[in-house]
Parts: sequence; structure tokens; C-alpha cells
Amino acid sequence: MSILTSTRPEHFDSLPHPTPPVRRVATPEPEPGHGSGPADGPLLGTLADVTELAGQANQTTVFATWTVATMGIGLMFVLDRVQTARLPVAVLLLGLLLPILAAAGQTVLLLSRAGAAGAAVGGVPRWSAGASADRPPSVHQVWDRLHLATAALQCRELLARRAAVWAGAAGLGFLAWSLLTMALTRGT
Repeated sequence: MSILTSTRPEHFDSLPHPTPPVRRVATPEPEPGHGSGPADGPLLGTLADVTELAGQANQTTVFATWTVATMGIGLMFVLDRVQTARLPVAVLLLGLLLPILAAAGQTVLLLSRAGAAGAAVGGVPRWSAGASADRPPSVHQVWDRLHLATAALQCRELLARRAAVWAGAAGLGFLAWSLLTMALTRGT
């Protein structure tokens, strides 16, 4: 991936608010005699990179969303068993459920932040001032637009990956909690 390559400092994952590691690539000049349309030079390759990045973020978002939604549905079924359990067992099970729900909440928070970062791609003006219907945008205008879209999508993909990690932990914890609930409430 040409424009999406970057060096990431070791402490990057510990930053409180992720900033996308975008490496600015010099704007290409159109080749002489080939016009100056926005599809000239490496812009098509960069557009393919942006599309690939959006697809990766979508897959990660779907996994995290599916995990949290499945947990919510499963919780409705398992809570019936907890309600019929003896009081000490029910308190223990609900206490063990709290960190799992906190991880699921963190997943939802990260997914909402990822959605806001992805929405920034649509919020960037389509072309810079000076472009009109009779005068197509310059290579520089299109290149700047791709840089903005890439930065927003990198931030979205980073947040979606973090959400997937939290969702995986919450899903595994919920599975273990469900099995424990079934074992402790057997016969009640």
C-alpha cells in the first residue's frame, strides 16, 4: 500500500486519543501530454488503497458488532437461569458479569468513535474551491481529498481494531460466564 505505509512509535497504542499515523506523499505532477485529470499518476493506486482500508475497517466493525449483539441476545436467555438461582449464587454470577458488561460497553464506545471517524470522510468538502462543472478539479485537489480520506479511514480502522479486541475479550468472558451459570444453576 503506497500512501498507507507509516512508521508507528512503540507507545502509539497507549495514547489516550489515537492520531492516525499518516505519511504525506508528495503530490504527483501529471505527465506531459497526458492531461491533468484527477485519475492521472498514482491517484488510482491511492484510491484503491483507500478502498481496501475501508473494507478492512468494515470487516472489523462487523465482527465487533456481531459479538456484542450476540452477547445481548444470549444475556436475555441466561438471566432467566440467574433469577431462579439461590441468592448467594445469583450475587456471585452478577458480580462476575459486571467486568464482561464493562468490556462490551468499551466495545460500543470504540465502535461509535470509529463511526464518527469514518463519517469525517463524508464531511470533507468534495473538492476544493475553484473546481466547477466546466473546470474539473486539479490533481492537487484530488490528492488533498485522498489524504483527508486516508487519515479518517486509518483512524476508523485503528478504533475498529481496538473494538474488536475488546469484543473478543468480552465474548470469551461471556461464554465462560454462561457455562458457569449453567453449571451453578443446574437443578434449580
